[in-house]
Amino acid sequence: MHGCAIADATIPCVKDMANFLDFGKSGLMQACFAPATLWVLFVVASFGGGCGEAEPKDDENFCGENTTFVDGQCVPQDHDCPDGEMVSPRGECEDPDAFCGPDATYDVESQRCVPVEELQCGQGTVAQDGVCVMDGAHQCGVGTLLSQGVCVLKEDVCGEDTSPVGDEAVTGCELADDACQGGAQLDIDTGRCVVVDSVVCGEGTTEWEGACLPYRTVADELAKEATLSHGDDVPIVASTDGPVIFTGTMDEELTHHFNFIATGDDWVEVTLYSRGLPSPAFSIADGQGWRRATVAGLHSTPSRLFGIPESGSYDFYVTTTLSQSDNSTDFGDETWEYVGVVEVVSPPSATSWDALFEEPIGGDLRETASNFVSVDLVDSESLLVTAQQIGAHVEGAVVELWSDTGQLQAMGAVEQGRSVLFDTSAVSSATLHFDAALFLGTKTDFEFRARGPETLLPGESYEETVSAEAGDLILMSHRSDEAKPVDIAVLLDGQLQYELAEVFAQNQFGALDSDETMRPFFYAPEDGEYVLEFHNTSDTTLHHFAGIGEVDTAPTYELAAGESSTFETHIPAEGLANGDWRFVIIDAPTAALLDGEIAAGEGSPAVSLFDSQGGLIDSRSAYSQVNGFEFVLESSGIYILAIRPHVDPSPLVDMPPISGGIDVGLQGRSVSALYPGEVHSESWIASTEDLLMGTVTFESGGPVDLRLVGPGGDIIFEKFDVDSGFDLVEILPESGEFTLEVECASATLGLDVDAEVVTHAEYFNAVDGFEDTYDRPEMDPGDGEFYVILAQTDFQLDVEALVGEDEAMLLRLWDVDERQLMHEVQGESEVPFVEPRLSAGLYVLEAQAVTPLQAPWQLNLAGSLVEFIDVVHYEDPPVSLETYDGVGQSELTVSGCSEIADVWISVDFQSADDEFLSVDLVAPPMDEGEALALREAGVAAPKTTVFGDDTPPVDSLDVLVGEFGDGVWELIVTNDSCCVEAELLSWGVHLSCL
Repeated sequence: MHGCAIADATIPCVKDMANFLDFGKSGLMQACFAPATLWVLFVVASFGGGCGEAEPKDDENFCGENTTFVDGQCVPQDHDCPDGEMVSPRGECEDPDAFCGPDATYDVESQRCVPVEELQCGQGTVAQDGVCVMDGAHQCGVGTLLSQGVCVLKEDVCGEDTSPVGDEAVTGCELADDACQGGAQLDIDTGRCVVVDSVVCGEGTTEWEGACLPYRTVADELAKEATLSHGDDVPIVASTDGPVIFTGTMDEELTHHFNFIATGDDWVEVTLYSRGLPSPAFSIADGQGWRRATVAGLHSTPSRLFGIPESGSYDFYVTTTLSQSDNSTDFGDETWEYVGVVEVVSPPSATSWDALFEEPIGGDLRETASNFVSVDLVDSESLLVTAQQIGAHVEGAVVELWSDTGQLQAMGAVEQGRSVLFDTSAVSSATLHFDAALFLGTKTDFEFRARGPETLLPGESYEETVSAEAGDLILMSHRSDEAKPVDIAVLLDGQLQYELAEVFAQNQFGALDSDETMRPFFYAPEDGEYVLEFHNTSDTTLHHFAGIGEVDTAPTYELAAGESSTFETHIPAEGLANGDWRFVIIDAPTAALLDGEIAAGEGSPAVSLFDSQGGLIDSRSAYSQVNGFEFVLESSGIYILAIRPHVDPSPLVDMPPISGGIDVGLQGRSVSALYPGEVHSESWIASTEDLLMGTVTFESGGPVDLRLVGPGGDIIFEKFDVDSGFDLVEILPESGEFTLEVECASATLGLDVDAEVVTHAEYFNAVDGFEDTYDRPEMDPGDGEFYVILAQTDFQLDVEALVGEDEAMLLRLWDVDERQLMHEVQGESEVPFVEPRLSAGLYVLEAQAVTPLQAPWQLNLAGSLVEFIDVVHYEDPPVSLETYDGVGQSELTVSGCSEIADVWISVDFQSADDEFLSVDLVAPPMDEGEALALREAGVAAPKTTVFGDDTPPVDSLDVLVGEFGDGVWELIVTNDSCCVEAELLSWGVHLSCL
């Protein structure tokens, strides 16, 4: 209520009318009381006592213009004032700033005229509460009170149904508590009587038992009935027995956590009253992604209605703001108090929605109780609800399906453009509830569209239109009564963009009725309306058919061309509990290698890489967390990284759901690429018996074929199916141009040929008793000396380099015939080399400077012929290997081997499936607890395997060369199969010894 209301009062007598009129000229006497006060015409009483009687006139002219004489006083006539104006003390509709005069302005808060600057009072008057009054007027006589700076009769200050505000000094009048009649209540903020059924409380007040009261008043009254406080470790238990009231004092902790216990299908109303600033907010959540929240304004009381999905314990947070998704806050560092009320209430009533399949429904996600729409589901078995619009500041919305008995049937979280598919076969009449999972601001408007199933005859097509922007992912699937596949075509402006054959249907839970791992999707290359055509290619009529097209907006990682770049994102837990996929779009300008790392809470994620049209490239899945992974991007383009909880079809594996979300870190490295059909060539000019030294490496892909072609086109050597890493060690047979050709059958990434022609190699024969010392010149880092060694029989070579103090050298020995590096060692001052035993053939020794080498430095070479003996021992236990990590051990004793020159191990199994067998070896020279892995589970191999000869072991056996061979050798075999038993029939140790 604005302006001043004049209630019943009498006009006191005037003893000094001249002074009264002089006082009124200031314009400051024309002020209003606070809300609910009266406009009373005051006069000054005598200092000594009461006034004499004054006889009022009955003539209407006694009052001024626009006023009337009622019950002995002048009151304004009724006026309906335009917006921005109100009835002034003269009874006219005026701008408040106008009737306050030039030296005063209207105070909206107090509804009074107040001085704009320090008041200048006339002679004989003083400033009192913003007005000029007679000096000494506050000394009032018997039977009078000081009111608004003047003395008035005590009994006449306020009219009927009002009472004075203040004791010794009356500051205004207010309506009495019993002033409102007939179902009305007093609004203490506006000073008006309002109808209880339509209470609209003023700013700073809240409705409480039919009346508008200040927040603090309500909070104080509630706090007297509180049964628990934060810190008591007592849970909040929602009960039908009555409201639960709790309190808390917020300090620098900023967030309070309660254990909230509620019953499924109950509706609970939670209200939080603040007893200070900043205002509070709260949220309720469980560990599976269900979450509801509210945010309060500075002058409102946060209140929310919750439908509890199932009985159990929930997390209840009280905080100053929910601007961060983890309930943490970033402002509000003052101590403040709150009082909360939890009450079980009746379920909200639903509004009928007749045009279910024709018009979308919209509303405000904050209005929990009003977002219920009744739906008639007769003859329907599925219902598809799509979020066409969700307001800003909303982190996802929730669509719930409630039965006509008030029980929650199903719920699903959706984002912009996403859909929820409900199975309604067991529900004839239901209610849809649209709610906000978490809203952070004011824009929580929404628009949802729903539709039911159709019948799709053989050969017919069903169309679904999806509006997408460039960079969106369009997810496709369908639902029908039979698990029959359909063909899907995607068109944009009538042009075919993508097509997919035999896509299987979803069941009512959203899972695919086949061995497919996910719904197909398509990367939208541009903005537009995409038409999804679902073609029934079977001979079966598909009833209750619903084609589904959804838009998913995923974060995009743009790889930097020619360099490494990193990317991090967080995937929330919402939806992951249901096995939903979450995506990261990768924009690669070149071929690249993608390294990734995942940090997940409880549960195990699966990671897959797809092309832009949803074609699977590679995947990683684990029975425990996938911490690190690597994918190959074979060319430039758009790739999709898809992540979801690991789903194992075996009932023996119990995988917990993802909780707390997933943190994904990616690092991409652009690399050169060699594609199928392409040949990479590099050429060198050389002379006869020059050395071609170097390496051929690639980071991923392959294998590759290598050919070294001579000057006349003859192939010097050819190597097929070379994995990453190949040593070029070739003695060239003639002069001219030599060309190395690299060819691949599949894309090869990061190809690098690093080779050079060596023209200064020295040659010598390795003969028995050979010994020589070479004084060498100074060398710069990277420079090297090369020696070609011809061994005509088994030969032991001794090498030692002597360089200056603090100088370092690298020694390498290559097998020319095998084209591989045999030994390598780096050291300072004295660099002793291993004593390799060479079979008959050609070898190259390289001595390379690591630091600058001063002349002269020495290279000492020596050698002698060696003879080897074979030592073979076998053991045939047999050893039974049970399922589920069954471990078998077998030992044999070796004698007659003083020093191992070569070693290999033979193993013979009996098993229907040996893919689950792992094999480890413990040799005499090894420390206790150490073992060499010969074979890991998951790799198929022949039943009889010779490790170190025809099959490379996981761990090289070369670490045993030069060691003492006599003693106990132990073989350990583990069966990881769940269902197939195995047996170790025999095994043996084969040694070549000095």
